[in-house]
Amino acid sequence: MNSIEESLKNHPIEEFGLQGCTIRLLKQNHIHSLYDLFQKTEEDFMKMAFIYQFKEYMGHKRFLRRKELHLLLTKIDEFKSSM
Repeated sequence: MNSIEESLKNHPIEEFGLQGCTIRLLKQNHIHSLYDLFQKTEEDFMKMAFIYQFKEYMGHKRFLRRKELHLLLTKIDEFKSSM
């Protein structure tokens, strides 16, 4: 593992500037750091868009919306291109 990957493990996904509801959904899918986020493929995120996710604090179901998915994938692409 190189030093860039190691440093990404130390950064929580909250630093990526996403909305709170999107962050909660990612954490429910075992994505807690930027390293975890960048290991996922577009196909993994598409699966999250069609599987109901639980909002722990409200007790109702929701899923990753298309707009959230598009924003997330765009931010990941921008971040990777800036590296």
